[in-house]
Amino acid sequence: MLRHLSIKNYALIDSLEIDLQGGLSIITGETGAGKSILLGALGLILGQRAEMQVIKDAGEKCVIEGIFDTEGLNLDAFFQSNDVDFAPQIILRREIKVSGSSRAFINDTPVSLNQLKELGAMLLDIHSQHQNLLLSEGKYQLEVLDTFAGNEELLKKYIAQFKHWKNQLAKLHELEQKEKESKLRQDYLQFQFDELSNGNIKEGELQVIEEQLKTLENAEEIKHSLLEAKINVSDGEFNALSLLKLAKQQLSAVVKYNPESEDLFKRIESCIIEISDIHSEIESLEETIIYDPQKISELNQRVDFLNHLLQKHYLKSDSELLVLFQRIEEELMAIGTLETEIENLKKQALENESALEAIAKKIGEKRRNAAVNFQTEVELILQQLGMSQAKIQVEILPLTVLSSEGKEKVGFLFSANKGTSLNEISKVASGGEISRLMLAVKSILAKIRTLPAIIFDEIDTGVSGEVASKLGNVLKGLGQNMQVIVITHLPQIAGKGKQHYEVFKTLDGNKARTGIKLLNNEERVIELAKMLSGENPSQVALENAKELLIG
Repeated sequence: MLRHLSIKNYALIDSLEIDLQGGLSIITGETGAGKSILLGALGLILGQRAEMQVIKDAGEKCVIEGIFDTEGLNLDAFFQSNDVDFAPQIILRREIKVSGSSRAFINDTPVSLNQLKELGAMLLDIHSQHQNLLLSEGKYQLEVLDTFAGNEELLKKYIAQFKHWKNQLAKLHELEQKEKESKLRQDYLQFQFDELSNGNIKEGELQVIEEQLKTLENAEEIKHSLLEAKINVSDGEFNALSLLKLAKQQLSAVVKYNPESEDLFKRIESCIIEISDIHSEIESLEETIIYDPQKISELNQRVDFLNHLLQKHYLKSDSELLVLFQRIEEELMAIGTLETEIENLKKQALENESALEAIAKKIGEKRRNAAVNFQTEVELILQQLGMSQAKIQVEILPLTVLSSEGKEKVGFLFSANKGTSLNEISKVASGGEISRLMLAVKSILAKIRTLPAIIFDEIDTGVSGEVASKLGNVLKGLGQNMQVIVITHLPQIAGKGKQHYEVFKTLDGNKARTGIKLLNNEERVIELAKMLSGENPSQVALENAKELLIG
């Protein structure tokens, strides 16, 4: 229940404080006095978007605060999941700066606008005039029936699973498209894979072959040079090895007489050994050099094949060809695993669809079971509102496929008078009939949702006289179980209130200011009399006003 409302620097309001009570509270005031401003301020602490134009004095921020009693409300889950301190009285506050930025608080803890909106929906429902139009919309009608049927938890589960199922179907479609494209590409990839695989490419192979070709293509020149080297080293008439051996003999004679020359002698011995090894290696190398035209042809073919692959794939080295080969292999494997992935996803989607069908069946059963009771309760309230012949029928049509809300389409059919056929509300109901029908629906929903407070903004649109009095009685009855605040222009409704507040506007120079005050009994009589007959009420109007209060 809303206990206190504080508004500072908002629209036409400098500063306003109002204490509220339980039961039926009435708010009246002349057109333009600022009743809608109060609703706008309340909307801000319930999470509605703010505009910088709402700030009255650009030098200060706008602050709106509401204090709510939470007795009998189960709000533990919200406070725990949002990590906000709980208190028996909840304070919702909204601060709006000139820049347009705003801050929201729950019990002085900063929160997001969505968090404020979520909690606000559990504390207070504001029914404005335009919401009467919702009654003609199928989506709202379905929400009403589901609330009456107690489908909230089932629907939460269904909607979450339905979303998951739709995501699965979207993913499945994506994979099937990918598979289709891959199938078209698979033959081409397989050809490339086979060509590279049969090529048996090795990293660095091209460089090795090119070096081999250099040797083979120049075999005769290499062999001739090696033979010449062998002659000069050992086989010729005047060769290096013979001359070194002669030098060794000559130094051996010197060593006998000059020990210092022994080192030179040993070095020449080492040179003789080294030259002998060189001769052997040249001889061995020369024997391996063979001019082989067939081998040259084979290697050239291999080079041509590798270069063809490089050009074909716009690559520069055999190592890049190996990377390409690995990538193609992985893509071919992915095409194979894609089929398995699709089959698994199909199976999961079918299982999910079966589970959804089962939940949708339960939802549908509860809707059908609730429909008759809902019709009865609405018609009973409509009778209290002077519509004794009114009929409402909940039409439930099965759907062939699952929708986001189950497997039924729901619509309300209405008839206000006996003998007239049932039809869509928008086609047969007048403004006053829609107002009364909406009040009946809201009354039922308020009890089911155990909502602590509800505000009706001109729920009396299109009604007057005795009907207005009956509407007031229904509102008064509703106020016995919850806080009901009604903004009205009808004295028949205003007289039913437990409390009566007047919204007024004053002029200070060129500036208008909105205020509100709780009327005492005498002031209520005067206010009701003005509503009956105008600014200067007659004695008759005053007497009628007293009767309205007594009645």
